[in-house]
Amino acid sequence: MSGSGMHVPMIKGARHLRGKEEMMGLLLGFAEEREEIRLVTLEGSRANAAIVPDTYQDYDISYFVTDRTALLASDDWLDRFGEQVILQKPEDMELFPPELGSGFSCAWQRNRLGSESLLYTEMAEVRADP
Repeated sequence: MSGSGMHVPMIKGARHLRGKEEMMGLLLGFAEEREEIRLVTLEGSRANAAIVPDTYQDYDISYFVTDRTALLASDDWLDRFGEQVILQKPEDMELFPPELGSGFSCAWQRNRLGSESLLYTEMAEVRADP
């Protein structure tokens, strides 16, 4: 390979990888569209200014909702963030009891290759203001 530029492999059939701005737009746009979502938080390495960004950083997102029923009824809403290759929902597993109380989490790999491939989402029910 000549030149000082970094080589980025291109794989036939690989899907477009979303950048940070596009992905954050999708995550926040979803929250704005859903009345039951009251708060969105970003945790983990993307929220920590002391962490040097790298290709393998994921998105650790929490949605605080007044009612999680519609979001738990179907996984279709996850499709808006990209193709689901692997989906894990620890609170639905039977081997160990749930640890989040009224919360619910899911982790999924959004595409087969490249950066930003894993999303971790938590939902916690919150009370609406009286």
